[in-house]
Amino acid sequence: TMDQFRDVDYLDALDQIAPDWEHHGGGSSMPCLRHILVLATGEANPRVDVMPFAALDRGIDPAIDAILVDPLADCDIIYTSGTTGAPK
Repeated sequence: TMDQFRDVDYLDALDQIAPDWEHHGGGSSMPCLRHILVLATGEANPRVDVMPFAALDRGIDPAIDAILVDPLADCDIIYTSGTTGAPK
């Protein structure tokens, strides 16, 4: 996810949906979500404990238990009411 875009703070939304997502993925609210990578947009204050999107460049990351990135794996599901709509 992006950290922030304009006035939408995506990390705050994650904080509300899945507290402690930085360490436990989706937690009990989204148990199948194991990892969340964050693309810094430069609009938000950086967070120390998040996994940066750049970790995908390495393919293997010790922070995610040396899991190889599978290019055919599900990555994200996006739904919006339009380009200016709030994320759903």
